[in-house]
Amino acid sequence: MPLVSSRKTLALMAYLALTGQPHLCELFFPDTNDPKASLRWLLSKLRQALNTQAECIKTPGTSVLLDPDLIDLDVHQIQAVHDAVAPTTAELLRAAERLSHKPLLGLELSRSDDYVLWLMGEREQLQSLRTSIFQRLVTAEDVSDQDAVKWLRTWLRLDLYSHEAPRLLSQKLTDLGLQDEAATVAREYTALVL
Repeated sequence: MPLVSSRKTLALMAYLALTGQPHLCELFFPDTNDPKASLRWLLSKLRQALNTQAECIKTPGTSVLLDPDLIDLDVHQIQAVHDAVAPTTAELLRAAERLSHKPLLGLELSRSDDYVLWLMGEREQLQSLRTSIFQRLVTAEDVSDQDAVKWLRTWLRLDLYSHEAPRLLSQKLTDLGLQDEAATVAREYTALVL
């Protein structure tokens, strides 16, 4: 698949993939003289990147749709693991790896308040999924203590204001006889929240 480099193109692709909403001109081109022409140009770039083997982008009438059956999205796989009653440790690990960075990084756009609000909401939802998935992963029976500590540290780095990550990390370090490290985690958490 060709590389899609424009920030606005990536933002449009993410928005279409996650919402399929129709008001693209107002959202992505609020300050443009001809928003429809700008959208057509951006969609042509997106089609070049995505429609290599199948028609992923469809434009029935005045709508623009990204066919969810033809696009493999991390967010859908993460949601499926989150919703599973008993996901395997391997599934939890894959989801945790996908959530080991800031969600939807690099998709910020200026001068589009509605888009910024949407992006913030999507990030908050993914952070909520991360909390659940990381918690299930670090408490899975077949995860080694070393891996649990590694994932707890990753979780704490990603969610500085989490109450659960430092509590579980401190508890795990204490269980492993690493009281000094556990005390450091507790002190840093206390300093952060006070």
